[in-house]
Amino acid sequence: MGPVRQPLQLDRDTLEASFRGRSVALLPKEFALLDFLCRHESRSFSREQLLDAVWTMEAPVDRTVDDHIYRLRKKLALWETELGIETLRSVGYKFVYKKREASANPLLGLPAFNEDMRGVADTYLRYGRGDALLALYKNREMFGFDVDPGFGLLIRAMEGDVRFAVDPEAASLKDRAFLLLYLYQYLDPGGNRPFIEAALRDRTLPPVWQNELETMTIIHLLLEWEDYEEALLRLEDRISEARERGWEGLFPYYANLRLAHALHAEGDEDCRLALQQAQEELRRYPYRREEGQFLLLKGLFVYSTDPAGGLANMEQGVAVLGQSQFVLHLLHGLHTILEFARQRGWDGVRRRFEGDWQRLIRSIGLDEIQDEMRRQLGEFFDEEAVL
Repeated sequence: MGPVRQPLQLDRDTLEASFRGRSVALLPKEFALLDFLCRHESRSFSREQLLDAVWTMEAPVDRTVDDHIYRLRKKLALWETELGIETLRSVGYKFVYKKREASANPLLGLPAFNEDMRGVADTYLRYGRGDALLALYKNREMFGFDVDPGFGLLIRAMEGDVRFAVDPEAASLKDRAFLLLYLYQYLDPGGNRPFIEAALRDRTLPPVWQNELETMTIIHLLLEWEDYEEALLRLEDRISEARERGWEGLFPYYANLRLAHALHAEGDEDCRLALQQAQEELRRYPYRREEGQFLLLKGLFVYSTDPAGGLANMEQGVAVLGQSQFVLHLLHGLHTILEFARQRGWDGVRRRFEGDWQRLIRSIGLDEIQDEMRRQLGEFFDEEAVL
């Protein structure tokens, strides 16, 4: 049995890159650039995309990316036969491992071990540890477990580049359909609604995604559609089910949903009660992504009476979501803020976060695939019949 490839290790505290027992020190921007490229291994990025991802809110000169790539290559030369940064002419750069040894890990064939490892993955997911989940997924052969295609697509989307969502080689259109629905909702909610309704009516998605749409995602959609009564009924059903089955890990998620509903449809007293309940759940289950969502919802509640405090909470929530490396949750968080700002005429909030939103959708490639997403959704759901 040949050795399994070990990944390049990046230490955020020491700003060091380590591989095969040797380490090199990096400057902060070198570290940030290498970290981004490693998290998107084998994917190419243009200079403009790298500037958006690493030099956010800065004004670097034209040669910034090239200079940093040059310095990184010199430092990674220790391992040039096994890994490195490649140049794609007229495209950009990508990080690659040059040797990919086959794995013959016998643990891959043990169902009980696979189930245990998926439990670990689920725990990372609940606690908002996107960095740990990505590391586990990328090294799944070494750890001896595999994931179903749907979960693999979710993790790929978390990495911060969603262009693959329209790539037929990534998965079948049926396996990608839910992700297309999810992403397209942020760009064209009105245009997406007929496709959502077709999926609910015809039940054409794979079972795991059909269930996700009908039990979880639909509540967010009903809030956007201003069907507050139906959203609350479905939410109460989900909370009752979680209590009956002992799914306490879902309580912070549902508490945030309850708070979102109160912000949309109810008065200040209901919002205060929902806010208190969400805080109590987070004390019991300090999930990072739920904390980020809670902070921005709290900011939306506070803003009417304390604009400075509300903005501070929103900014803190967005920062926490960004740290969790769950790109889809950061996307949802910024979308939530901008939707509230639009509905309530909060121009100051819109101006503060619109730039963050535009940079995010550019950096993950969402704006580039909008037309193709619509075309593929129309193909999958038979657009003529839907419309």
